[in-house]
Amino acid sequence: MNEELSRRVVEMDERLRQIELREQRIVAVLDNLTQKLGDGFGVMEKSQNKLEQMILGDGGAAPGMAVRLDRLEQAQARSTWLFRAVAGAVVTLLVGAVWSLLR
Repeated sequence: MNEELSRRVVEMDERLRQIELREQRIVAVLDNLTQKLGDGFGVMEKSQNKLEQMILGDGGAAPGMAVRLDRLEQAQARSTWLFRAVAGAVVTLLVGAVWSLLR
């Protein structure tokens, strides 16, 4: 009986040691994954900051894409207005010329 009890204690100690080894491996894997996630989040944050700076600008001399797009839209609106004004003036001159020829 005593020998049986000793054998079971040894078996339990072996199982406990195996469980501890598995736990250590799991902790090492989790630490590694945590480190990789942290690195990944750092890279994503840098990329996000760079994209925000490209879109919104840096607040200094370099305007962002939003400001540049707005300026292009304003220039296009001015160009359209100018084209229409010139076209209107040309039509008015042509109508005036035809009118003066017909009189």
